[in-house]
Amino acid sequence: MTVAPKHLEADIVPLLRPFAGVCRRKSRRFLFPVQSPGTLYVPNGNDVRHVWMHDISEHGVGFCSLASVKVGTQIVLILKNPPHPPLCLRGTVAHSTEIGPDDWRIGCEFVVPITPELLEGML
Repeated sequence: MTVAPKHLEADIVPLLRPFAGVCRRKSRRFLFPVQSPGTLYVPNGNDVRHVWMHDISEHGVGFCSLASVKVGTQIVLILKNPPHPPLCLRGTVAHSTEIGPDDWRIGCEFVVPITPELLEGML
């Protein structure tokens, strides 16, 4: 039996085009170290869950969760910040995107942006 060759260039071509969009981000994002845990609280409910932090900027944070959080939900994130005390950050969910089964990427905008000094101290 003969197998026809695959034409990979059809899958690769879209990736070769230069980025033509406008970046909507207000500030540069920084990745957290691998397996950076956080705790998510939803103040208007009894929802408390452990999450894995993904990235952070002065204006917001991204994390992974086992379940979605409704866009517009007010949340509180507690981040470990050794050797300093844990940080308590308030935000609003901007997006909740499913990236796999029981795997969600959640993006939040801070109610009050964090200072560049605080951000630098976390990295």
